Amino acid sequence: MQRADGADETYRTLDGKPLLRARGQLDAVAKRLLARKLAGAGIPLVQRPGGDGFEVGGVGQDTIDAFSSRRTAVEQGVWVEDGRRRRGRGCGCACERGTFCGGCGHDRCRWMLAPGMKDLVDAYTARYGRAPSRAHVWALHEQAFRSGRKPKDEELVSPAEQLARWEAKAAGHRVQALASIPGAVALYAAEHGATGGAVARLGDDARHRAIRIAVAEVQRQNATWNTSDLMWEIQAALPPLAPDVDSTALMGQCLREALGNEVEGAEVAWLGKPPDITDVSVLGVRESDGQSIYRKPNTDRYCTIGQLDTEGYLLRAAARTMRPKMTDDEAADALGGSGLSEEQLAAAQMLLSTGRPTIVFVGPAGTGKSFTLAAMARAYIRYSGKRVIGLALAKNAVRVLQGEGIDEACTIADFLGQLKDGGSRGHIETGQGDILVIDESSQVPTGALAQLQSIASQAGAWTIRAGDTEQLPSPEAGGIMRLIAAEHGYVQIREVRRFREEWERAASLKLRAGDVSVIEEYKRHGRIYDGRRDDMYDRAVRNWLGDFLAGKDTLLLAGSNETPVTSRCAGTRTTPRPATCCGPGRTARSPPRESPWKTATWSGW
Repeated sequence: MQRADGADETYRTLDGKPLLRARGQLDAVAKRLLARKLAGAGIPLVQRPGGDGFEVGGVGQDTIDAFSSRRTAVEQGVWVEDGRRRRGRGCGCACERGTFCGGCGHDRCRWMLAPGMKDLVDAYTARYGRAPSRAHVWALHEQAFRSGRKPKDEELVSPAEQLARWEAKAAGHRVQALASIPGAVALYAAEHGATGGAVARLGDDARHRAIRIAVAEVQRQNATWNTSDLMWEIQAALPPLAPDVDSTALMGQCLREALGNEVEGAEVAWLGKPPDITDVSVLGVRESDGQSIYRKPNTDRYCTIGQLDTEGYLLRAAARTMRPKMTDDEAADALGGSGLSEEQLAAAQMLLSTGRPTIVFVGPAGTGKSFTLAAMARAYIRYSGKRVIGLALAKNAVRVLQGEGIDEACTIADFLGQLKDGGSRGHIETGQGDILVIDESSQVPTGALAQLQSIASQAGAWTIRAGDTEQLPSPEAGGIMRLIAAEHGYVQIREVRRFREEWERAASLKLRAGDVSVIEEYKRHGRIYDGRRDDMYDRAVRNWLGDFLAGKDTLLLAGSNETPVTSRCAGTRTTPRPATCCGPGRTARSPPRESPWKTATWSGW
């Protein structure tokens, strides 16, 4: 994106960072403007669950799914029977004994491999000396179809041909015929009103309710947020609006009322901004916000008063002291013969003999945090007869804790008794002197940590927050572990033990610290491939598919669902998952990254 600037007619690039920060606001305005135009054309709209856009009233969900480019990535099939196509890994026969010799082998099964698939299966069998599994045939089909499909910009067809294709797709998926959709939409409009129940005027109570929902949701997802983030949530919280309602002005009014603390139950705190070194406002100010043209726009950050109270509670809880669980000598005796390294042994001893009921245990990936915690748990259970409960966000992490030896472990949701409908059946009972080990605490939302801290404090239990302060924080409002570690100290181990190669152990620590010079070291050892972009896309997919067909566990990460890599693999059950790449920036209101590293020592006392 470029713009002409200045009398010299020089083209200068537009700073994209402010646009990135404003993407939520731009998306919110665009969604509502489009909805307003559609409503003005007499098309009834139904708001999607969660507020992320609208659907046309009267169009069935099965029709929407059939025409969704993400849900219906391919139109071919692996199996065919009397003109029908089946994209599953097995045939459509009820006996479910599908093999890939054509149908399932049952004498009444009429399902056969689709045209072209038999050649791929024969080629695979000739190369590897064995028939492919269901998963391999599925991968072969998807890869062959994607590699032979033209990009969207090359599929130029006439409107009549495109309409014929849509009609065929609707018939093939056995959903609403296109010719019937206008009648279905008109019937929906007749039953629900010409505007589909859109609101012509939003009263104060309804507007304030939307503001409270928006503020709560933006805070749930972010430790701090900007006006753009809040504007998107306001859009999602507002109901469908009539065509004569100025949605942009209404959202702006809601934004001003929210930031001005005019709505009870949605109290917001402005977190301030660093002052200018010198007053440069005389050189020009922006009309949009009255700030200096040399200050980046939309950099102000906000959070709710409730979020500040929650973080303050966790910081105060981490500062409390109480009688240690055992002395240093008792801890050393209890840990005897645990098989820990010298560094891990020192860390476990500190965890058992500390006088802080809430303690942070930090270690880079591969240092053996789970192994150390399991040894500490076994020693404490033998010594005290109390319980050690391992907690983690994901079930995979729970299985790791159980595999290391923390037998009583569960997800945080299960421990808190959370139900799918948002309710709770009550948390698991905890006794005095028990220990709650919260694994990967840096990724746990602040609200969940506050709930666990409250349960532990009321029961007289101890909490160990294990993780890595340099890892990405929670996708929801988080970052509190790093703040607690900076203000109240932490126990740490640093020796990486997971990698076989010595160079990789040191390189992983540099990578963790954001030292980009280590990239050259990975390249020297053949861990990074480079080349032309299209060549790298093709090579990545070939390597991924080759490993998959060889029976290896393989994962191909893509930057988003729209990258060429994803389009080459879309539709398979092993489609590459989107990954977010983040630089070495800090989490809002988190302590500085530059903290002194010490081996198995308590930093901060």
